[in-house]
Amino acid sequence: QENLTYKRNYTKEKTKESIVVVKKFTQIDLDLTNLLIEEIKNNLPNFKEPNREVWASHFNKMLRLDNRTEEQIKYLIRWCQHNSFWQANILSPQKLREKWDTLEAQVKRQKQENNSIRVI
Repeated sequence: QENLTYKRNYTKEKTKESIVVVKKFTQIDLDLTNLLIEEIKNNLPNFKEPNREVWASHFNKMLRLDNRTEEQIKYLIRWCQHNSFWQANILSPQKLREKWDTLEAQVKRQKQENNSIRVI
């Protein structure tokens, strides 16, 4: 049986047959949350502390609903927070999720440009 201190990490969803308990976030989601906060604070030391549980639930959606891998998310967090334009625009997991396809396309374009440079 689940420890009561973890109750708030769960939400109940009703189905026709029964009530199903769905976990809103996991330790991986919290780790991703911490990584994004750490990267943002490297750029903006006075960044306001967000609600980590809310952020973790958004990372859970990326993993569970959008079928992103933990490695993909970590890579894009680091990439966008080291990009002079995107570091000012991706300040939450919601925005990361919203702009995912655009960010992914820019990463691919950047890699293609780097590969096309030839040293003579």
